Amino acid sequence: MIDKYLLWLNENPWLNIIFLLLAIFSIILSIYLYRISKKKRKPTFDKRSINVISDGIKKIGDVKVQFKEKPIDNLTVTKVAFWNNGKETINDADQAPTDKLRVVLDEEYEILESELIFETSHTNNIKLRNDRNVINIDFDYFDYNQGGILKFIHTGKKSSDVLLMGTFKGSERLKKFNSDILSQSMGLHITLPFFGVGKLNKKLRSLNNVFPWVILLSGIGLLIMAFYNKDDNGFIPALVFGFIYLFIGSILIYSKKSMPKGFEIFYDDE
Repeated sequence: MIDKYLLWLNENPWLNIIFLLLAIFSIILSIYLYRISKKKRKPTFDKRSINVISDGIKKIGDVKVQFKEKPIDNLTVTKVAFWNNGKETINDADQAPTDKLRVVLDEEYEILESELIFETSHTNNIKLRNDRNVINIDFDYFDYNQGGILKFIHTGKKSSDVLLMGTFKGSERLKKFNSDILSQSMGLHITLPFFGVGKLNKKLRSLNNVFPWVILLSGIGLLIMAFYNKDDNGFIPALVFGFIYLFIGSILIYSKKSMPKGFEIFYDDE
């Protein structure tokens, strides 16, 4: 009986492939369900800056730039998105009293103006309080994927001049968001210093969404080739690389991150 069953399986390679894929899928699903079932606070942020005016303007004759009648050499617009990426609610009381949520600009620069351009819910009650180089962010609570986006104008030059700081009790450290699989796996950087960067960013994000599926489907294709060419010399390489591609593709799809719904405004000025 067992011999007949094994013979039947050998005569139906598609069943072997299906069983293999189901086994891999079950393992990945089990890990995923375990991860999402764990309740944690995960304060997360991202930031991006556009330098509108640089100090090179001094070299252009008698050109002078003012902001609300105040002379400036640099003018940069920065957006900071912040949200709770964990399943456990972050309350205002969860903040460390001496290290509350705030945006800090390098001391040599000044914040000129700030505004909250998006919040997931008015019940989060996000309020901004400006100092010379600090924006304090007050809020009531953030449930899963809740937060906001602030935009501010300052005299700094780049995103590295801006820090988001804060400590939350019983929480992971404030973590910068990175959805770009290509920059992680290939060493590419999403922001490049030349004209047309917005179009490039959008293309990279689109490629970032497709890339894991290309790897996964390549792995499936190699496994199909391997099972249909068992007697060829390429059977073992196709089988090995098929498993490797399938594994890498599954991990990339599982680990691929995206901002919460509604946060698309973060990229609107690209």
